[in-house]
Amino acid sequence: MLETNNMKAICISKEVTGGGLTFGEKYDVIKRGRNPNCTHAYVDSFLLKNDLGVEMWYDKSPYIIEVLTITGESIKYIGEKCSGLTIGKCYEVIDKERDYEYHYFIDDNNKFVGIRKRNYLGGAANFIEVTKVRNEKIENILK
Repeated sequence: MLETNNMKAICISKEVTGGGLTFGEKYDVIKRGRNPNCTHAYVDSFLLKNDLGVEMWYDKSPYIIEVLTITGESIKYIGEKCSGLTIGKCYEVIDKERDYEYHYFIDDNNKFVGIRKRNYLGGAANFIEVTKVRNEKIENILK
């Protein structure tokens, strides 16, 4: 089992195997690793207390992604007008194995999306990493 140290996960599937989770809701991760009830190949899973108060295992795999971890990072959209995104709005980043080309989050239309960090073909940035800027300001104030 992997260490979870206050890890949070978010449900990104509207139809979850076994039910009990709500799309876009955040849950405390009790354990992360292989579901002991699973008999097929290793699938990264999370033990969560669901909406019904029951501890259940939920999968994260390349094929069926139901739950992903929250990174604790926030980004502000500064790109051009785009359906589902508000210029100047902050979004909470969801971890998709730390993709270096895209940010993953829940958009204004309540959909799980992956948006390029930079405009197509290496153009201007679409986002500002708000968490990093905020943390630097806090450090400067505390000095």
